[in-house]
Amino acid sequence: MKKKNILLTVFAIILMATATLFITSCDKNNNSSSGGGGGTSAGSIVGTWKGNIDDEVDVVLKVYNDNTGTVTLTEEDYYYGGYESEKYDLTYKMTSDDEGYAIVEFESYYYGTEYERFNFELNGKIMYVYYGDEYYDDELICVLHKQ
Repeated sequence: MKKKNILLTVFAIILMATATLFITSCDKNNNSSSGGGGGTSAGSIVGTWKGNIDDEVDVVLKVYNDNTGTVTLTEEDYYYGGYESEKYDLTYKMTSDDEGYAIVEFESYYYGTEYERFNFELNGKIMYVYYGDEYYDDELICVLHKQ
């Protein structure tokens, strides 16, 4: 269960990083979190995005226009009861007007500081988040909706 939590956390962080990448192409002096219109311009990534992973982990991604963001993962703690949340910082880069990637940094109990890369694409107020590496093709892990 702990390994799944770490992967979900990394996923959330990557989502935040992806969002941050979209912000990179925005005016760095504009700290508005309202974003652009309903299109897929870089400004439209700025703001709060919500979704979940496998109907088990709630994801809240906050994206800022300075290439940074945070991702918060919340899931029910079946062992102790209640809910457990983890928050991660991220950075991102836009590779086109509607695609980019995020780098999430997290601390692993076994390995220390680690980094995960998540790819994302925007379609209006919907963000698709993918995970993949040199061994696996990108796999859709989450769909977020702009709030």
